[in-house]
Amino acid sequence: MKLFHRDGSGARPTSYGKFLAARGAGVLNDVEELTRDLARLIHGEKGRLRIGVGPAPSVRLLRQIVTGMSERFPDLAIKTAQDNASRLVRDLVNGMYDAVFVYFEAAAPFEDLVRIKVLESAYIAVVRPGHPALRGAALTPCELLQHRLAACPLGSAFADWVGPVSGPQAEHLHGFRSDSYELILDRVLEEDFVAIAPSFVFERDIKGGRLTELPITWDGVYECWMLTTRERWRAPELKALAEISRVSGREDHNRVGVEWPAAEVGAVNG
Repeated sequence: MKLFHRDGSGARPTSYGKFLAARGAGVLNDVEELTRDLARLIHGEKGRLRIGVGPAPSVRLLRQIVTGMSERFPDLAIKTAQDNASRLVRDLVNGMYDAVFVYFEAAAPFEDLVRIKVLESAYIAVVRPGHPALRGAALTPCELLQHRLAACPLGSAFADWVGPVSGPQAEHLHGFRSDSYELILDRVLEEDFVAIAPSFVFERDIKGGRLTELPITWDGVYECWMLTTRERWRAPELKALAEISRVSGREDHNRVGVEWPAAEVGAVNG
């Protein structure tokens, strides 16, 4: 078949040539990835995996991820870091991580990333036993904001539920913000703060009697997504990382009693 139209001004691809070029780019990428993997096996290179996590994934998933990946790839060098979700996604795009685990809203602006939902959990409010807000009935936003809140960033769904706030309410709303749930726990145990977090974060503290769940009328849901680039998604380590993460997420759902949705993999806008 004819791939190029040639004349005095040069060569232009025919429809066959355009088809071959489009399909050939993917083939060449596969060959390049295969060449790298074979070279690593031949020369005994260990490889590396750089993982970034937000505050909630560091509590629930990180230990299981590191254990599972170490068992499956004993020679793999694993590096982990915790950071703000927005910075994690930005650094992933800039090549500093192979995969990051963040809440969904942090990934929304980056439409060309691959995403895998690994965990979903209800948000709950917790307080120390004997807290003055423990009256039995679920608290409305106005009732909740009579008390100072301690939380990681909660996203737009919580802001929509709270609605417009007055000066004192705004101060309570932003009472203590941190990327560390350990610091949030300290504030709740030492003062009359109300903490809001995914249910798994303080599960042990509730079972041990250190914290009590405070009913509120918000039914927010936390979603954790593993994000990676399309190029890195070709690596077998990334496929294994997604599998291990999803298994760990399902185990958490079985415990807290939330229905686990069907697995989702796709582009961020998919």
